[in-house]
Amino acid sequence: MNKSKKWIALAVIAVAIAGGLIFFVPKEKETKDDDYDFWKETYDILADRIDGLRYDEMPWRIGLQDRKNAEEKDYPDFFIEYQQEEEDRQTASCLSMFYEDLQNKAIEFTYEVTEFEGENIKAEKEFTIRSTDYKAGQFKTTYLVYEYLNGVFDRSDTQEGYLNVNGNEVDYVELPLM
Repeated sequence: MNKSKKWIALAVIAVAIAGGLIFFVPKEKETKDDDYDFWKETYDILADRIDGLRYDEMPWRIGLQDRKNAEEKDYPDFFIEYQQEEEDRQTASCLSMFYEDLQNKAIEFTYEVTEFEGENIKAEKEFTIRSTDYKAGQFKTTYLVYEYLNGVFDRSDTQEGYLNVNGNEVDYVELPLM
């Protein structure tokens, strides 16, 4: 009888310790993650690295909104763009962050491809991922294709989808290009 009370007491203590770890450890991690602000950190690093508010030396273009002119001083708009030209193809990648209002601080990545056939445009393709929430856990994806026949617009196609980021897991619905 004495042994069984000892085992029950040890089991209760073990469950209490495990419960405490489960309850307190994730909360501490969440607060640490909430302190990190990707937008502010990226802006500050760019502002330190470039001279002034613009950098335009191909293939890179960077533009920073002056904090004095920003609607929300902690979240000024900015973009980082990289362009590349090949023989019959031009690409541009652009990461931008812009403040529409308190509920709509958006992070957007756009990848554009323009294909040529001789002198004429053959196709224009654009893939965009845009956050739909401030914490950047939900994204809307859009894939647009404009095709040309001998340089004249022929047809277009649009596909849309959604990405949800939950910790280390990513769920998607109708994700274009996959």
